[in-house]
Formats: sequence, structure tokens, C-alpha cells
Amino acid sequence: MIGSTHYVSTEEELLDWADALTNNTSLNCVLLDDITLTEEWIHIGFGKGYAGTFDGRGHKISNLKIKAQGSNCGLFFGILENAVVKNLTVEVPSYTDTRSYGNVGAVVGNNNGTIENCHSIINTGVSASVNFGGIAATNDGIIKGCSSKISGTFSGGKNAGGIAGTNNGKIAASFMILEETGSLSSTDSVYCAGNAGNNTTGSVTGCYSVINGTISNNQSESYAIALDGDCTACYWQSSDESFEDNTSHAKKVTAPEGWGEVMSTMNDVIGKMG
Repeated sequence: MIGSTHYVSTEEELLDWADALTNNTSLNCVLLDDITLTEEWIHIGFGKGYAGTFDGRGHKISNLKIKAQGSNCGLFFGILENAVVKNLTVEVPSYTDTRSYGNVGAVVGNNNGTIENCHSIINTGVSASVNFGGIAATNDGIIKGCSSKISGTFSGGKNAGGIAGTNNGKIAASFMILEETGSLSSTDSVYCAGNAGNNTTGSVTGCYSVINGTISNNQSESYAIALDGDCTACYWQSSDESFEDNTSHAKKVTAPEGWGEVMSTMNDVIGKMG
């Protein structure tokens, strides 16, 4: 530890930093190596949220077995306003939460801060009773430059999204890749989509989805980006010719050469955001 920053390269050091947050939720953390977890994970900042800066420096946390405990579940319990989590990949094995409440995100249960350049890998079956997001279950802050890659089953009881289950904030420059073996679904709601499940009061800008698996809600409808809300310069592509985006929020890219123009458009829009 140097000043208020912990430099972490092992699971034990990561746990020590997480324990230290009990007395100071603003302690920063920098990862120095990839970490494979061996224990069931209790969310960082449990019950309080996180107020510092976490920099993964491009490293990966694997075998994140999220413990079904508390209202918000994930690597982090909650990311508070002005907090930053960046440059991190998390890999989530199988997860099931059958409680009648609970928000689950690979990175965080509830985000009020900024998540940047973070990525999730979901290879097996995961399901939650309320909101489930590839990055955040609920986003009330900013998510930018993030992605999820889903090759297993991914299900939310209410709202399910490749990036956020419910988005009340801003999602930009982010994408979901749904593999042929992957599925994204909501069992009790219409809110299920490639980027933001429920986007009623949020915005999605310069984002895209590559859909090779299946997306469906409780009415057997599919949404490539989001069902509702503000969507700007968003696109999708699917190898399944039968897939239809049941909204007009995103444009379909029909040929590989079309991505050059699409990326240019997205970059222009994102650049104007500042």
C-alpha cells in the first residue's frame, strides 16, 4: 500500500483491500496481475458501496462465484457517485439466485459512478430473480467502452441486458457479443435486450450488438439494443436470418464492409459527447 492505494497481485491481497474498505470506502486499488478466485465472493463494499478508484490495468479476475447475499450482487456491491472502476475483465461461472429480490451484475449490482473499459465473460448458465446485467444490474451513472461476451444462458426474472439490466444513466461505446451457444432472456418481463433491458429513462449511444444466439422476453420478442428510451447511433448484426429486432432503435448491419461506415458514425457521435 502506498498512500491510499493498494497494489494487488493475489487473491489474498484483493481480500485484504476489500476488508480495509470497511473503515474507508475510498481506498484505491490497482491490479498488478490476473487473479483466479478460489472462494465464493462477497461483493466489494458490501452494504456501503465503493467510493474510490479501482484500476484493473487490463487484468482479469476469473472464477467470480458471486454470493447471493444482499440487495446488490457482483464483484462490487455498489459503485458510488464520483467513484471509478476501469480497465478490468471479469469471468463469471454458473450462478443462480432464486430469491424474490436482488440485482446481479458481473461488475456491480448498482452503479452510480463511472465504469470504463470493463468487460465480462459469461460461459455458463447465470440467472437472477430481478435485474441481471453483463456489466451492471442497474446503471444510474455512466458506463462507457465496456462489453460482454455471452456463450451460456443468461436470464433475469425481470430486466436482463447484455450491458445493464436497467439503465437510468448513460451507456456509450459499448457492445455485447452473443455467441451461437448463448441465450439472453427475461422470464417475467418484456425488458430484455442486447445492451439495456429497461432503458425507459436512460440513454444508449454509439453501441452495438452481435447476435448469434437467442434473445427473448416473456412475449417472445427480441430487442437488439433496448426496448425503449433514448438510443442514438446504435447498430446490430446477426448470423441468424430469422432474428428480428422488434424496435426501430437500432439499424441492422447486413454486410461486413458496412461496419467501416458504422464505426465512423458511432465515433463521431461519441466524440461529440465529450
